[in-house]
Amino acid sequence: MEDEWIKELERMSGASESSFERENEIERIWEEVIRETIRHEEVAKEIRIPEIPHRKEIEFYAVNPPYAYVRISYNLETEERLYEVIEPELSEGEKMLISELKDFLIESIDVDFGELKKHGAKEYLREKIEEMLKKYGIRVSEGTKNKVEYYIVRDFIGFGKIDPIMRDVFVEDISCDGPGIPIFVYHRKHESLKTNILFENDDELDYFVIRMAQIAGKHISISNPLVDATLPDGSRVQLTLGREVTTRGSTFTIRKFRAEPMTPPELIDLGTFSTEMMAYFWLSVDAGRNIMFAGGTASGKTTSLNAVALFIRPEMKIVSIEDTREINLPHPNWIPGVTRETFIEGAAGEIDMYDLLRAALRQRPEYIIVGEIRGKEAYVLFQAMATGHSTFSTIHGDSAESVIHRLENPP
Repeated sequence: MEDEWIKELERMSGASESSFERENEIERIWEEVIRETIRHEEVAKEIRIPEIPHRKEIEFYAVNPPYAYVRISYNLETEERLYEVIEPELSEGEKMLISELKDFLIESIDVDFGELKKHGAKEYLREKIEEMLKKYGIRVSEGTKNKVEYYIVRDFIGFGKIDPIMRDVFVEDISCDGPGIPIFVYHRKHESLKTNILFENDDELDYFVIRMAQIAGKHISISNPLVDATLPDGSRVQLTLGREVTTRGSTFTIRKFRAEPMTPPELIDLGTFSTEMMAYFWLSVDAGRNIMFAGGTASGKTTSLNAVALFIRPEMKIVSIEDTREINLPHPNWIPGVTRETFIEGAAGEIDMYDLLRAALRQRPEYIIVGEIRGKEAYVLFQAMATGHSTFSTIHGDSAESVIHRLENPP
């Protein structure tokens, strides 16, 4: 019976009836669907955990209780580890209800969520959902309403499918390599893991990538398919759109922002540096020496730079320069600078690291921090060193010799 109602709803979605007639008919059908299929359903106090044959559970924890959990398991046959996001299951009726409510909300919402605090945006959405349910006479159980609110809030003001992963404090990187391909994460305890989350097709992934760019205040298009940006929470994201530059389809990689930067003692505990090495850095910072961290991708250059910068005395003036915001300091006398791009390369209004570095020299800083040296800004950085400014930076290189070679030759 439920399938027949759903087919009827789908038929009506494409019908050419008046808006008033369509809303009345949808109201009638939904009342029957809800009454017969989901009226008495409730969200369990503990979410239902699906069975995992041939798998050994390694870890299970909450990321957004009571709705989102993570289970990490080990396949005894294939020896593969899986990062599994577990969320409330939805009946077909609930899925249709959420889809219809989303359409109604898109048409009726007249508020910019960017102007609302996150808590305020959630409350606003819940009020709108309640308003819609009352308007169309849709009666649901409290449990169903909670699930509906969770998914709508997740998709409207969260990060959609990857929202539980973004909430996981143990995840450092999130990587999507194309549609139909499982998302991979880098877990602080278990390293690289395949997840049970994927984007079904090109349209779904393209929409998500465009939305991510918009959230970060950037523009991405087929003519400009590569974007590096910073999300509102400070996470760094790299986006590609379409198949022109990535042949498997749109992609994204998110390096999650750590709200509390790693401290020197933490790096010592992890074995990254010895106590003597960190003491040497402390003396170097106090003496106004110049420091450059070199290494490969994701080797911890910026993390080390940020930790060592914590040795700078609180009253000292610091200017940092980055293309995407990663440095995070507690110092009150700190000017964090970021580059600004335009839609047309080289157009008026574009501000690159070279421009920011020249401006920094006029701001009388005692320490200049450059997130990464890649091009002509290296010349200005060394000029700053020569004029007595203490500078910290990072550079890609697998050895001291390769770094020197890079600095001696044009980028």
